Amino acid sequence: MKQDERTLQQWKDLAARYFEAETSPAEEQELAYFLTTPASQDREFDEIRAVMGYLATGRMYHRKRKSSTFRYAAAAAVIGLLLTTTVWQLAQNRNVCVAYIYGERCTDTETVLTEALKSIEKVRQEPQEETILQEQLSDIFQTLEENDTLTITDTPHL
Repeated sequence: MKQDERTLQQWKDLAARYFEAETSPAEEQELAYFLTTPASQDREFDEIRAVMGYLATGRMYHRKRKSSTFRYAAAAAVIGLLLTTTVWQLAQNRNVCVAYIYGERCTDTETVLTEALKSIEKVRQEPQEETILQEQLSDIFQTLEENDTLTITDTPHL
């Protein structure tokens, strides 16, 4: 039934059926639309207008809360994805081995490791060199001990 064809009494009956939960969604929508017209400004429709307004506000609040939660979850997912991608890119592009060989920057891993091993070999002492060094130090100290003679003379104490 169309809204214009209903009488005031039929609207009141529809409101009563609404409170009894006997209306269809289409009838509820018609009733809600009717309550926005000047014909429904009668005091008898105040109660139904208040209930429908309260329910509409509750639905709007519930939907808003649900959508804001979804937005936060979506934003968190996007931020997480961007962060993961950024970290991955930085890890891929980071040069692990960097050396300056004769003033030039070298990032080739094999070249850097080869040059590092060469430098370590130059600095590292051979076991023979270590024993030679020990012998030389021993000779130096032994000579000092031999030349260092203490003579004790009897001197009267004053």
